[in-house]
Amino acid sequence: MTIRGPQKAALRESELPPITVFEDGTFGYIVKYRFVSEDGNRFSSYSPNYYVRPNHIFERPSGIPQTTIEIVRQGPYVNVFWEGVFVKDRISEAQIKTESRYDLYVSWCKNEHTGNHVWLPAERFDGTIQGFVIPPSYELEDGTIVEEEPTHFSVEVYIRSTNRSRNHSGLLVYKRDDVKITSETPAPAV
Repeated sequence: MTIRGPQKAALRESELPPITVFEDGTFGYIVKYRFVSEDGNRFSSYSPNYYVRPNHIFERPSGIPQTTIEIVRQGPYVNVFWEGVFVKDRISEAQIKTESRYDLYVSWCKNEHTGNHVWLPAERFDGTIQGFVIPPSYELEDGTIVEEEPTHFSVEVYIRSTNRSRNHSGLLVYKRDDVKITSETPAPAV
């Protein structure tokens, strides 16, 4: 049987990959398709790429500023906690989901001039808590290696994307700079 006319495919939101930030600064998904015969023996060529830009906005819970991110030192670790970010429809403001996939960048220092921080991408993970081992040394932007344990920690939390970068300011949801980590702090109440 031959099918003619427009066809439609639907994917669950949970089946979609992280978003991609396009060259113009917008974000969405790159989609292409091909047709497969019912018996699975014949395939069409792939279509050209289509850029699908959803009407998503990313919103922290009401009243929570961008700097509301807990940073706690416990022994040789720094733990970072934040509230989940809501993905909403830009037009209706209906909540689609609470985001669980983030990209983090971290920076260690001894409170040197802020512009000299080296920002490192953290390993990717799911959730709103992440721990880091405090390194015995760290690097400055000019290439200098400081052979001492850092005393300050900075973190940026972004919505996860396929092409992560600190240049994607529209995906930045939390940021805290130069938090002193020289003494242990109690864990936040859950």
